[in-house]
Amino acid sequence: QPGRHRRFNRYVRVPWDLSRVDTLGLYGGIESWGVEVGGHTRFPVHRFYSRTQTAAGGDPLRIAIAVNPEYRIEIWTPEGHLERVVLRENARLAPTQEELSWAGDNLSGFALLDEGLVNRVRAEVPVPDTLPAIVALVMGKSGDLWARRTFMWEPEGDATWDVFSRRGQLLGVATLPGRFVLHEIGQDYLLGVRYDEFNVPYVEMYELRRRER
Repeated sequence: QPGRHRRFNRYVRVPWDLSRVDTLGLYGGIESWGVEVGGHTRFPVHRFYSRTQTAAGGDPLRIAIAVNPEYRIEIWTPEGHLERVVLRENARLAPTQEELSWAGDNLSGFALLDEGLVNRVRAEVPVPDTLPAIVALVMGKSGDLWARRTFMWEPEGDATWDVFSRRGQLLGVATLPGRFVLHEIGQDYLLGVRYDEFNVPYVEMYELRRRER
């Protein structure tokens, strides 16, 4: 039906022998908005809509889940035990005018040839007044967790990452290029892919220096 849609499912872990089911946190599907077009309901996705971010890693293994839009990260064991919750108050920011303009030009989820219908869909899809608090999660090999707060790639700029220890302690804030997608965190390096203004990918590695605590 027309209106806001977001489906929530429960993560579970099932061993190969199917002997049990370990229940983990929730997964919130990508938020969308149903619009009636030509007798059918289409579901455009606004760039500011919420989607769940997940990460796993470390030894012993831990699973991090951020449902969004709030800044709330749940840390689960593979056996289904909620080990800790990382919270940040007042973490959601209002979009800038540049972000609003960029998002309006990049509304996804529909393909219409008629410009009038495209404009009507854009007018009907509500624009959130704040951005999702967490836009990426990456777990390091040692169990440290990196949470990206800066929302978008356009316009050019840097991205802010909160860095937490495996015990949930905030270690500090890191700044990386905004169009850099972080994939792997080692003890002394960061590995990922940076996209230039033409969306051409470049594999890049950055040196990581950790302060003694």
